[in-house]
Amino acid sequence: GGKRTRDWIKSEVKHETLRPHFFQRFDLTCKYPGDKLLTIHMLDKDEKSIGDLAGHDDLIGKTEYDLENVICCKEWHSYGIRKPIEHRGLFHPSSRHQKGSLKMWLDIIDSKDSKFPVWDISEAPEEEFEVRIVVWKVEGVPPGDEFTDQSDLYVKLKVGNEKWKSTDTHFLAKKGKGSFNYRIKYPVTMEDGGKIRGEGACKLKIQVWDADLLSKSDMLCTAQMNLGNAFKNAWTM
Repeated sequence: GGKRTRDWIKSEVKHETLRPHFFQRFDLTCKYPGDKLLTIHMLDKDEKSIGDLAGHDDLIGKTEYDLENVICCKEWHSYGIRKPIEHRGLFHPSSRHQKGSLKMWLDIIDSKDSKFPVWDISEAPEEEFEVRIVVWKVEGVPPGDEFTDQSDLYVKLKVGNEKWKSTDTHFLAKKGKGSFNYRIKYPVTMEDGGKIRGEGACKLKIQVWDADLLSKSDMLCTAQMNLGNAFKNAWTM
């Protein structure tokens, strides 16, 4: 948090992410009437330098609040201490297109009024979970050998960017049917609300293969599942 309105107040830097989570509160003082505009910038931190020249942070987008309109809004005051969470569009001066959004809320109170509690909005600590997948059987898989209508079937799976894992092989499976009763486990680290870091981290990828001992195995079919809701449910249990 900060106490001055004329200087920029900066959040923590979140590295290597397109969906940063800040969970920070900023306390600023202002005068009414007078301090009309609250400006929020989203920047890309440039930590590179050339010689003695420091890197320059790039503006991704910004949003602006007209504080006088907020203070004069009866509906906004009717919410009391539970002001609504907003999704503010971020825009760059060089473009009409939105450059993302900022999830936040704003409250304005008299600096002498102490009846409003200070909420702790810090991020909940990460927790370790385990994804357990049981592969019972497959049906309707196209044959690896059309002449004999048989396949040596096995299933490969992976969650997000984890390594591929495989079941055992059902040899001489007929008519596209294979039985496994095989369990595969993956450790996952969840953030607040059941969120998983990384691109495609909630995706379960499934492949069915025909094993070949003398040449390259053949992939027969593939599927994908979104585990996002399952992760959220696990977090709230």
